[in-house]
Amino acid sequence: MSDNLHSVFDKVVVEVSKAPLDHLDQDAATRFAVALWYFSDAMTESLEQRLQHPGLAPVRKRRLLYLVDRLRRFPVLTPEKAAVMKSFVNQWRCLATTADSLAVRTAEKVNRYDKVAVTWGLTEDVSGLMSKVLEYQTRHFVDAHALPSGYSELCSRKTA
Repeated sequence: MSDNLHSVFDKVVVEVSKAPLDHLDQDAATRFAVALWYFSDAMTESLEQRLQHPGLAPVRKRRLLYLVDRLRRFPVLTPEKAAVMKSFVNQWRCLATTADSLAVRTAEKVNRYDKVAVTWGLTEDVSGLMSKVLEYQTRHFVDAHALPSGYSELCSRKTA
């Protein structure tokens, strides 16, 4: 991976972890999602580096892990890459909040329909977040930009 690309990923990883996710702007959300979906190998390096930073507050780590955990579930990722991202999230599962904690109870009230956000104890409203990035994981977007995706594999599994 080029140093320039690594720098871009590092910047977006830092940016999305700084502020509550309900204040995350469209551009940052898009850059993060596109990097994770289409450059997941390289993006994992930036995420790992940021998550290992000893001074990074746990809530900021949980924001990053929520995004990875939520975005890895989209069918745009190949099954292999989705499995790698799931494994990545699972290695950090110790940062997820426990079921009886105050953060989880608050998260349940704020994010009633997003169980992944509750798992990570996010108390900021994330309901509008995914709508900001949906258009960047469509087959049309993938085809228009000649990006790798899991869609061809998904189609071949359905016809088999």
